[in-house]
Formats: sequence, C-alpha cells, structure tokens
Amino acid sequence: MDKFIKNKLVFAGIIGGCVSLLIILLAAGAYFEIIQLKLADNFYHPRGLGQNIVVVKADEKSEDVSAGFGPHELWDRSIYAKVIANIGKYKPKTVALDFFFRVPKNTRSDAELKDALQNSNIPVIIFTGNPERRSGKLFQKGETGKESLPLELFSSIPNVMVANVKVFRDADDVIRRIYPGVMNEATNTFYDSFAFGIAKRVSPQGQDIISNVPLEDGQMLINYASTPGSTENNYPSISLADVFTENYQSINNDPAKFFENKIVLIGPTAFSYRDEHPTPMSSKTNMSGIFIHANAIQTILEQKFLRNMSTVEKILLIMALAFLSAFVFMYTRTRWSVLYLFAVPTIYTVLAPFAFDHGLILDLVHPYLVLAATFISVYVYRYGTEFKQKMELKGAFEKYLNPGMVDKIMAHPEQMKLGGEKREVTVLFTDIAHSTAISEKLTPESLVALLNEYFEAMSEVIMANGGTVDKFEGDAIMAFFGAPVAQTDHAALACKTALQMRQKLVDLLLKWQTDPPLPGGEPKPQIDFRCGLSSGEVIVGNVGSLHKFNYTVMGDIVNLGSRLEGANKKYETHTMVSEKTAVKVNDRFEMRVIDTIRVMGKKEPSKVYELIAEKGQLPANVTELLKMYSEGINLYYERKFAEALAKFQKILETYPDDGPSKLYRQRCEVLRDFPPKPDWDGVYEMGSK
Repeated sequence: MDKFIKNKLVFAGIIGGCVSLLIILLAAGAYFEIIQLKLADNFYHPRGLGQNIVVVKADEKSEDVSAGFGPHELWDRSIYAKVIANIGKYKPKTVALDFFFRVPKNTRSDAELKDALQNSNIPVIIFTGNPERRSGKLFQKGETGKESLPLELFSSIPNVMVANVKVFRDADDVIRRIYPGVMNEATNTFYDSFAFGIAKRVSPQGQDIISNVPLEDGQMLINYASTPGSTENNYPSISLADVFTENYQSINNDPAKFFENKIVLIGPTAFSYRDEHPTPMSSKTNMSGIFIHANAIQTILEQKFLRNMSTVEKILLIMALAFLSAFVFMYTRTRWSVLYLFAVPTIYTVLAPFAFDHGLILDLVHPYLVLAATFISVYVYRYGTEFKQKMELKGAFEKYLNPGMVDKIMAHPEQMKLGGEKREVTVLFTDIAHSTAISEKLTPESLVALLNEYFEAMSEVIMANGGTVDKFEGDAIMAFFGAPVAQTDHAALACKTALQMRQKLVDLLLKWQTDPPLPGGEPKPQIDFRCGLSSGEVIVGNVGSLHKFNYTVMGDIVNLGSRLEGANKKYETHTMVSEKTAVKVNDRFEMRVIDTIRVMGKKEPSKVYELIAEKGQLPANVTELLKMYSEGINLYYERKFAEALAKFQKILETYPDDGPSKLYRQRCEVLRDFPPKPDWDGVYEMGSK
C-alpha cells in the first residue's frame, strides 16, 4: 500500500482526472458566468466603424418644445412621414425605424405615414410584443389587439418588412447578444430581428449573409465597434428635428453625402424613452438601443463574429491542462513548478486578446482554477509523501553535513543508498595533541562538554568553506572537500579551512580563559591540534549496510592524510600537506618542504610540506626563517651535511622552537659522522601512524 501511495505517476494521473472532473462540473453549472463575462468585456475595444451606417436621433432636441415637437408620446405620425420623405430625397440604401407603433393615432397621420413608407426605399418597421425563449429560440404568443395595430396597416405595403427588436440581457444585466428573430405562433410567421432583417435586405448576398453567423443558445454575440457617449468612436448621427426641418448644419450642409447609399437608422436616444442599456464597451455610460442595433448590423455585414469556446473545447482544454500540470508539478522542483504556475496563465492571458480579435473568446476562469487546484493537490500529496520526509532528513543531517550535501540529499533522496563514485577530493584530518593527558584530568561530563564546544567551533569553519564533516572519532575530526558538490578548488578550500581552524582555536582559547568551569568544576584547559591534508582520487559515496550507512570517502589519500596528521608530532609542526595538495595551491599559500617520505605499502616516494599562511600574510621574521631553512634543505639533499648542520644550528639560534630545523640538525649530525651509501635518496620510510 505504501508503495502504491508513493507512485507519483499514478497519483499524477489521479489528481489530473479528479481536477478535470471537478472543474468540468463547475463549468457546466455556470457558477462563474458573471466573472467570465466581466473579464471578457475587457477585450472589447473601439474599432473601425462601418462607413455605411448613420443614425437619426429622436433626442432631447427633438422633444424640446421650441426646437422640436414636445414629448414624444404626443408626436403625430406625420412627423415620421416627413422625416422619411426628407431622407428619401437622397437615395439611402434603407431606412429603419426603431419605434413601437403600438396603437393607431388618427386616420390622417396614419395615412401620411403609410404613403411615406410606400414611397421610401425599403423601410423597416419593428414591433415589440412579449416573446418567450424556448430551446434557444423566440416565440410570440398569439395575441390580438394593440400588437396587431397599426402593423396590420403597415405590413400590407410590399416594400415594408416587419422585424423584432427584442433583446435579452445576460446574467449581469449587460446586452451582449441578439436573437435572429421571433416566431409568431398565431400566424406561424417568422420575423427577423432588426439587425438580421436589415443585413439581409442591404447585402448583395441576401439571405446568405447570415448563413455563417455563429449562434450560442440561439443568439449572436455583438462585436461592438462604437463607444457610448463618444463623438469620435461612434456612428455619424443627426437630430430627427433637424431632418424634419431640413437643417443640415451639423452635417456640413451636405445631406446627400450623409444619407446617400447609407443604412439610415431612426431611433430614440432621449432619456425619456428609457432606451439606454449597459454594454461591454463601458461600465459607466449606457448605450442607446439604436446604436446597439448599429453595432449588430456592422457585425453581420463585416462577418466579424465572436464566439465563446464550445463545451467540447472547454472540456478538452481543462483535461489537457489538468493532466499536463499534474505531471509537471509532480516531477519538477518547486521553483520550476512555481515558474510554470505563473508562466502558463501569463501566456494564456497574453493570448486571450489576440484570440478575441480573431473571433474567439477564451475561457477566462476555469483554466486558472485548473492550475490552482492542480498545484495545491499535487503539493499536498508531495508534502505528505516527499517533502515531509525531506524535512525530516534535513533536520537529521544539516547539523553535521555541509549545506551542499544536505541540498543534494533533499534534491535526490534516492541517492541515499549503498554505492559510490570516483571523485578528486582533499581530505582533512585533525587530532588534539596530548589528548590522553588532557582527558585524564577531566571528568567524563567535562570532557564531553569540552569536545562538543571544540567540535562545534571547528565544524562551523569546515562547513563555511563548503566542506563535509565525515566523522568525529574520539577527539579527531575527518572532513573532505570536493564532494558531494564538485569543487574545482577543493585543495585551496581545505588549506584555507586548516588556517582558519588554527585562528578559530586561538579565539576559542582566549574565550575559555574567562569561561565558567566545566560541569566537573575543572577550568577549561589549553589545547592544540595537529592537521593533515591530502589530495587525490577517492571513492566517495554511501558505505555500510542496508540499515545503516555513512557518506564517506575511501582511498590511499585518506590513509596518507591520516598519516600526515600524525607525522606532525615527529616534526613538531601544526599542518602538513601532501605533495599533490601543495602543487595545487602553491600559488596561493606559503609552504615549506618538510621531508621526502615513502608511505608503507607504496613504492614511489613523495614530498610533504608544512602549510604556514596564505600568500602575502607571512610575517617578516618567518620569511627570513623560510629563506634559511630552504638553503639548509638544499644542502642536506646535496649531501653537504656539515654545511647543512651549520645552517640549521644558525636557524635554531634565532628560532629555537622550529621543529623541522631541530630534526634536521639531528639527522645532519648523524650523517656527517656516518655518511650514507652512494644510492641514498634522502627518502624517509614512514611506518604506521
């Protein structure tokens, strides 16, 4: 069961499927419909207006008593008759009236309007009624009375088309779409909507102009081009009162240019008509119904339709995004998952207006929900099966492994198994001098407290330089550089660490002088340590049993490093490094040759060096010491033992505590009196530590 739960591939699929199902159900329930509508509204923008649509406005001026005809409820139909006649002089393509001719006025005015309609160029009359929506279509109940008059009078005219102006608002009370028309059940007659009817009448394509109109729930989305309340981004217009009086100053006294071969829409814009509606083009300014019809007509004539993603398209998008995201989040590191989480919706958001301009309104809600739900689900799963385990591992290892090692374990816990790899590293060994004598003077509690503080201080230096603390053994420390994270300058880092550990010990001893006693009541003793460094190729990896193993290094250089640490005692030095280490850092550190040795089990001898300081940080007196020491060593290897002896004696007169000089003085005294064989190579055979 545990193995199944940790099967990331299976659970990525399960999460992808569950998220897909959840979001598809939310989409089907239209729970976020208003949010989708509002977000899509941001993509509507003013675009090129149709040059063949103009508007005659029944505006406030037309209702003004002095300049117009007073309240529109009192208007005689002879007013419309004269306006139609005046427009007809300039041969418009069609004249369409957006008024409700619900009841007869009087015989004279109705007759005048009828005559004007008979003589006009394809006028369009509308009626409202109270149609019902059924299965994506509009149906008009069989009513008689006011809806049949005066339409009965006008509909008998051959060039008059009766249309419907009914529109429905979306859930947020905004008009975004229109129906193609309405079916009158009483007469079994289909009446085109205002925009559809006009488009069919004026287009050379006739009925075919509407054949490609995409309908959603039986309605066409209006691709708005004009801005309400704007003079620059709106259809050309003129007051109905001015057309009645033939006052064309507002259109530069050029009515022919204004009306000729144009679709002339006559409709109300005055506030008293209550014919203003919210549209996607503005959340603050409503648009008059006649301008909404103008935008719908332009949408059809230009064939620049809009459509939302279909149900199938939404389902495919949701599923593809859910499964892809589940696998990405499951198999990538957190930072890449977060990058994906922000990059994908950003790209999608950038593409949304581009798609809108090409007629497709993308789903602007559910893809984002898919990403969020998938991310949360996957990372809840990963926390329970992966991250929690990693945090426990990190808490266990970070106290004694360097940050690089901890990060590697966190990124690849599967590597915490038996096995290894070849790697070039530098090992560092330290051991406290005279530790036996020190431990005999301390209680066990005091000794442990002292060592813990010492180990803590030294470990901080090692890990600060990228080293890995391999183990604490008694009072000894083993560490290495160059693994698990490769470090090209591992030798230099190890040398730097050894020098910093020496300085850290100085600081620690000063602190101990004023520290309280140890748990056993003893004062903290003054201690010293010896250090050995060795570089070369090792096997690095996890070594041990299936139930208990350590990340460590193995190889000849490990043994050599341990031997060099112990050899400091013989030469009375603090830090000894192998020849391979010295070659790598010679340009960065001050060193001196200590001896040429042959380690037990090895045929080839190698030189060993004492690490003294970083370049440029050598005291002047030490510089003089090293100069004389170098001269003495050269004389020694040239078999000039008497001269070498004199040189080392001179050094000890000034520097009586210099261990290597004391050792070589003893050797020179012996070799001067008992010269070596001719095949003497100056190599010292180093036995066990």
